[in-house]
Amino acid sequence: MARSDRLEAGAFQVDTATGTILNQAVTAGSMKDAATDQSSIGLNASTKKLEVKDEGISPAKVSYPQGRWIGGSLTASDAAQGILSYENARVVGKDLKCIRLIVDLQTPTTAACTADFGCGAGGGSTDTLMDGLDLSVAGVFDNLLAANHGGNGGNTADLDDTFFLSGSKATGATLGLAGYWAALLLDVENY
Repeated sequence: MARSDRLEAGAFQVDTATGTILNQAVTAGSMKDAATDQSSIGLNASTKKLEVKDEGISPAKVSYPQGRWIGGSLTASDAAQGILSYENARVVGKDLKCIRLIVDLQTPTTAACTADFGCGAGGGSTDTLMDGLDLSVAGVFDNLLAANHGGNGGNTADLDDTFFLSGSKATGATLGLAGYWAALLLDVENY
């Protein structure tokens, strides 16, 4: 029989000449030793557990691709941007994309009412996400559903620096309206 070398890691053994596994047992110690490189993954000396070492990757950098959820309460107001008003510069201060808007209308208006939701320069109404949304019926409305787009709404909208994500009465009156909104914002510059 020809000479064979063995590859061993703890109780795990492989004949390197034939590739035959001699012993399939893998112990906790062999896995820990093989998995650590002491630069990015290390073995905690006191707990003997594997840990990922912090190499300066901040949670903010990790979360860019997922985006950031913001939200708040809906307001019964007939003014432009009265139902929802969020200015980009207050928190982020850079150009973003609004990739999702959810309106949770828990209490509908007391009479017929529609509203527009979208992103645009301050002071006015915009319908880039949802156009003519019926607020006289309670429910959860998502701009990703084409049925909620109306005539001009869509799946994404630019929320440039100093722009507003807003909700404004289009027709009727907002009296009685109550609920919440949530929006997913994405920083495409740091994707």
